[in-house]
Amino acid sequence: MTLPGSFDSKDPVGLMGLTSRVVVGLREEFLVVPVKVFTVPRCGACQAVKEFLQEQGVAFEELNVAGSIANLRQLRRLTAGREVPVTALGDQVVVGYDPAALTALLANGEGR
Repeated sequence: MTLPGSFDSKDPVGLMGLTSRVVVGLREEFLVVPVKVFTVPRCGACQAVKEFLQEQGVAFEELNVAGSIANLRQLRRLTAGREVPVTALGDQVVVGYDPAALTALLANGEGR
């Protein structure tokens, strides 16, 4: 992914890295809204969420809330608490590691 303000001839509109591929049944969907995972270092549940998304072939952006006030503020806008991991797709969130809830989040966020 290129930095803001830079130009990449392979990605002229700047969407590379912002789409997530989700396989739903036998069809493949592309999400323009990026999946975000709010984490802290040395968090087993955070690692489990990241591994689950990788196994599903879903690209995501990891936001460490321990090292960034800006990331913590984003998290607080989505949830009232400070619990991690939080997986967000648009304004829909899953708090904690819950494979069934993550699957539902991805299925409901088909870009509709």
